[in-house]
Amino acid sequence: MLKGEKMKHCLLFFFCILPFSLCAQTWQKAVQTVTRQAKRPGVYAGFKSDAARLKTLQQAFQKTDILNTWLDGVYAPENVYTIRETNKALDAWAARSNRLLAAQRIVQERNLRRLEEHKKEVLASMALVEQKSPSLYVPRMGDKQNIFLGEDYHLVSAIKQVQVIIKDFRQRYPDKKIVLFTQFLPDSGLTPAESFPSGGNYEEYFPAFASLKARGVDIVGLEEPGTQGHWYEKNGFLVRGADTAYGRYVRHMHWAKRIKAWREKYPQAIFFIYTGAEHCSYNMPHALPQMVGGESSYVALLQSRVSLKKNLFHRWSKFQFAKPGVLYTRDKKWSQAIGFDEQLIFP
Repeated sequence: MLKGEKMKHCLLFFFCILPFSLCAQTWQKAVQTVTRQAKRPGVYAGFKSDAARLKTLQQAFQKTDILNTWLDGVYAPENVYTIRETNKALDAWAARSNRLLAAQRIVQERNLRRLEEHKKEVLASMALVEQKSPSLYVPRMGDKQNIFLGEDYHLVSAIKQVQVIIKDFRQRYPDKKIVLFTQFLPDSGLTPAESFPSGGNYEEYFPAFASLKARGVDIVGLEEPGTQGHWYEKNGFLVRGADTAYGRYVRHMHWAKRIKAWREKYPQAIFFIYTGAEHCSYNMPHALPQMVGGESSYVALLQSRVSLKKNLFHRWSKFQFAKPGVLYTRDKKWSQAIGFDEQLIFP
């Protein structure tokens, strides 16, 4: 069985075959369920090794809200959003979230192994063009129709750069329809947002949106309040369902549905999708680029040097590329493991 098919088969066990109705589904019980499934006759070896690895991680999840993974001598801290039971009505949500979290660890660790196995090739393919005010090189995006711009939240320099990128596209392709989708506005359905009222958490974004709208760019909100989920206990604290693995998955499903509906309406348009960096990084399960069409997608992350500690590639490469400028890979085949096609690193 091919490697990609093995992964699909593994995820099928996680999301389809395993029952979602188990009561009081803690991380420990999720691991136990996976382990039982791995012992079934006919289960391929890859799934069994995944189950064994999850079992070894079990204690780390129980002891702390930070999981420290050692892989080929690389230390990779990761925030953990395991969910403990709050009431029986929420058990199904908790079970799904814990399984998605397990899948996230599997995907990320496999990407890290791939980077380590091809270390010389990967590093040789990376190019960092140091710039005090980094700017994406638009022609490098080629003929991609879905261009993802993932930013550090409230990074003012990133918001300005989004304006520059889209205005550049407008000048290069004056006859093309350009649509900007964003999580920073409420869902506007199949029509563009009409106005950008002052106030709220993302008020600093609105002047940029208004400027682009004046240039003929359709601005479409993606965030649907109904997808935010409920509140859950995490290590003694309450967090939104949106901050859990399953909460993110539900939001992405809604966003992808909205983007696909616009694509049916405007098959030749250029779509920019402007979200937080984690939502569109290739190496996250159910990342938006894969959900709307990986072959037609281009991912550019807009991040500050401080935030790079959260990025899988930078943790692995020990921050040797953590300098202001534009970082990109000359070989597209590494993008999936690295997490992006291009990255702007702001001071």
